[in-house]
Amino acid sequence: MSHNYKIIDKPNLNMVKGFHTNGVEAHIKVTGRKDVGMILCDKVCDTFATYTTNQVKSAHITVCKEHLQDNKAQAIIVNSGYANACTGQNGINDAREITKKVGAAFNIPSENVLVGSTGEIGKRINLERYDVAVDLLKKCIYDENDNNFTKAIMTTDTKQKFAGIDAGSYKIIGTAKGSGMIHPNMATMLAYIVTDARIEPTLLNKAFRENIEKSFNSVTVDGDTSTNDTAIIMASGLAENDIIKEETSSEYETFKAALKEVMTGLAKQIAADGEGATKFITIDVVNAASESEAKTIGMSIAHSPLTKTAMFGEDANWGRIMCAAGYSGIEFDFTKATLKFSDLKVFEHGEPTGFSEEEAKKILQQDAIHITLDIARGDKNWTVWTCDFSFDYVKINADYRT
Repeated sequence: MSHNYKIIDKPNLNMVKGFHTNGVEAHIKVTGRKDVGMILCDKVCDTFATYTTNQVKSAHITVCKEHLQDNKAQAIIVNSGYANACTGQNGINDAREITKKVGAAFNIPSENVLVGSTGEIGKRINLERYDVAVDLLKKCIYDENDNNFTKAIMTTDTKQKFAGIDAGSYKIIGTAKGSGMIHPNMATMLAYIVTDARIEPTLLNKAFRENIEKSFNSVTVDGDTSTNDTAIIMASGLAENDIIKEETSSEYETFKAALKEVMTGLAKQIAADGEGATKFITIDVVNAASESEAKTIGMSIAHSPLTKTAMFGEDANWGRIMCAAGYSGIEFDFTKATLKFSDLKVFEHGEPTGFSEEEAKKILQQDAIHITLDIARGDKNWTVWTCDFSFDYVKINADYRT
């Protein structure tokens, strides 16, 4: 099905009606970089969120869940530097206090303020620095800026991450941070998506949750599920489209497809910007008995350290991929499976194909690598995204706290 929308080349959250964003330098952890960002809407939005499945959760998740019991929010404030995780009741109290500071400064109920944090685990946030941040944001939140919100929430990211769709009468634009400690459900990432579409809240939530599985929950960098993972969508309803209220309508299908484009775009950028990454790797598992089966095998391959180091070394060691598929827990007949690097078959009928190592090397020298495993069990497929493991991944994480 074709959809009537277009990709926005240089998206900015401020393009969406009703939304204002900015980021400031409050010296939360270091100087010389923006570290607190804010999203503010002119009105209360229908808002939905998903969070990490890690049993050890950041304090900001506790507070977001409290404040989203009615699925309404008007502002989000996020800091980098400290994760505010494993900080006990004090950390939760700090997060609540932050929402009160924002509420008072912008004259909105604190219950309509959400908070986010990312960075080092185990350190409390200095609330005095948040006083500075809120004062600065109050002065600049309506100013035009070059995606300062995104700059403020980055940690080890090397690139800013955006995706946007213009559907004509409304827009959907998202931004995210994420580079290491990436593994569903969800990955070490914060993602914020805003839209001005007029859509029934139940359908907004349905489209969001269905797309989570095939976007953010299909990414792995290193197999570590973070304490802070959060994805939030806010809808201002200030666009002029006819309200989307029927699940069976073409308007809803277009919205869901546009949202998927934004979310998968962000997910791919997170995988491509994995800590120390030199290769962006797409893994398609095809012809499985179920989507769940395909995803399980794909994720097993994607977070295999041996596979990821082989990709860094540009070594066509297909045996590591078949090994990872084999220990995924999914039963399949490997003698019926086919494995390809791009269009080059390297394994078929239970044995190597006698492929050209030189041709394989040329494929693996590319910045983007496409692996396809056909397990010949059915007609269901799944795609996951990951990156290689380089020397720099170890360097970055060996001295992360310093």
